[in-house]
Amino acid sequence: MRLHPVANSAYEQLFRIPRGQLIGRHIREVVGERLWSESVPYVRRALVGETDSFETHFTMFGQQRLALMRYIPDVNQANEVVGFFSVGLDITDVRQFETALSESEERLRFALDATSDGVWDWHIAEARVYFSAQWCRLLGYSPDEVPGTTDFFFSIVHPDDVARARFATEEHLAGLTETKQNEVRLQTKSGEYRWFLDRGKVVAQGDDGQPLRMVGTIADITTSKQAESERARLELQLRQAQKMESIGRLAGGVAHDFNNMLGIILGHTDVALEHASLVPSVRADLLAARNAATRSADIVRQLLAFARQQSVAPIVVDLNARIGGLLSLLARLLGEDIHVTSQADPALWPVRIDPSQLDQVLTNLCVNARKAIVGVGNIAIETANVEIDAWYCANHALAVPGSYVRLTVTDNGCGMDEETLAKIFEPFFTTSDTGEGIGLGLATVFGVVTLNRGFVHVTITPGHGASFEIFLPRHHGAVDATPSRSADPSADSATRARTATILVVEDEPALLAIATRMLESNGYRVLRAGGPAEALQIVDEHPARIDLLVTDVIMPGMNGHALARRLLEKRPGLRVLYMSGYPSDVIADQGVLVDGVQFLQKPFLISEFNGKVRDTLALME
Repeated sequence: MRLHPVANSAYEQLFRIPRGQLIGRHIREVVGERLWSESVPYVRRALVGETDSFETHFTMFGQQRLALMRYIPDVNQANEVVGFFSVGLDITDVRQFETALSESEERLRFALDATSDGVWDWHIAEARVYFSAQWCRLLGYSPDEVPGTTDFFFSIVHPDDVARARFATEEHLAGLTETKQNEVRLQTKSGEYRWFLDRGKVVAQGDDGQPLRMVGTIADITTSKQAESERARLELQLRQAQKMESIGRLAGGVAHDFNNMLGIILGHTDVALEHASLVPSVRADLLAARNAATRSADIVRQLLAFARQQSVAPIVVDLNARIGGLLSLLARLLGEDIHVTSQADPALWPVRIDPSQLDQVLTNLCVNARKAIVGVGNIAIETANVEIDAWYCANHALAVPGSYVRLTVTDNGCGMDEETLAKIFEPFFTTSDTGEGIGLGLATVFGVVTLNRGFVHVTITPGHGASFEIFLPRHHGAVDATPSRSADPSADSATRARTATILVVEDEPALLAIATRMLESNGYRVLRAGGPAEALQIVDEHPARIDLLVTDVIMPGMNGHALARRLLEKRPGLRVLYMSGYPSDVIADQGVLVDGVQFLQKPFLISEFNGKVRDTLALME
């Protein structure tokens, strides 16, 4: 079979060869030797009725082009092959576009693999969603485990976040937001919920303006959300500490005047109660007034403890021994329904604290635990040595790195919620019924522990109890002997003391008067001065012996410590007893809160006053 080519007009225009010149020529002469040799196998297949194609390069107008050559059998009505058609299609531009598209897709894959974000592509009309491999990895799935539907996405959204997630999507689809952005919790394959930032935007719309396609990303923000939550918690702790500091300053500010007034009330009632001729009803009234004043004084002391402004006498103590001595008292205080256990670290480090404050802390914690228990329950007291590091401090706002002794009081009561926990150390906050407490127990604990450079941590389990951890700094040194109350002087010493002369200096006239009456009723000779200047004048004009100076600390013109120094220059053997209604932070710089100095905190009972005077005079012996 001779092969004589026939070409169409497109061939003629493309190669600029008139079709008439092709007649009678062999196809090899028309297409060239190279193309003919490439075409021979396909020609043969076409001549036996098979259709096939191949790609080849050719030169056109000096440029290399790519063609798709297709060979198709030419069949007559008898279904006989009488020739073939050769169709050439310039596919150079198509292949360049495909190459560019492939390179672009490859770059996109590299970008998607490099980013930590997961990508989704939602074809809205088709209800079909593409989730990238990274999207699947973030949720712990392999791509073939994730159905390409919006139903799957919403099935893993946390139930509390579903409504917000749907609203954010619908709001954007309605054109109300430029982009969709929402923080949502998604459940991973392991069942864990993690926080994600879900962002998206409509990228295609139909002729009617309806959204057709929306693409977006998700980013795991669990770590940042946890950090944000922790930061908020620490800020809350800081604000709470600042609030309590402000309340403490307020409490300390009113304490002085309040203590003076209570001192006057207590003094007058005590003096009045010493009259044997009182009728029973009057005595009962005076006792009621005295009890109310005493309770008020206790409240002020607790406020000052909370405000870290108590006058204290810290010593180095063995915490285990102190707790052991309190257990029997606590058992009686808490009642038979409460089982108290103690687990002590035998190698416990010593701490430096006023023993009475330590008793106050442990008692208040146990009483608070008792209130949380309905019926029968358990309270466990434990001690341990602990090292606080920077990591712990980063998660506990009030903690400072160092070595601490930890006192833990745990109960199996009703526990508390987070809202209650945020307020438990505030003064006058209480969950008790009216009349069962004024809400100063835990406030006092907080104040005492903070005053001693410690901190408190509370762990709660609503419905299952609470655990209070008290951290007190370790003291490097030996344990001091627990101070005991001074013994009363002997009869001879008491007799000599009651012949003593006492100079009382007080700028509050009512207090000066009642202090004078208290001392005179016990047989002392009293010189009274309304201020430092008057006291100096009295000493200059009084030739006889003066045994004791009882002076207020804060007074106009000169403080009590400076007055005492002046008088000691004049009377070297003079004993000094300081008294003040101001909190300890105010009088700390006055030189009176040091070892060996006699000090009495206002308000005080007549028995306390007389006892302190006797103790101070006994030092003369």
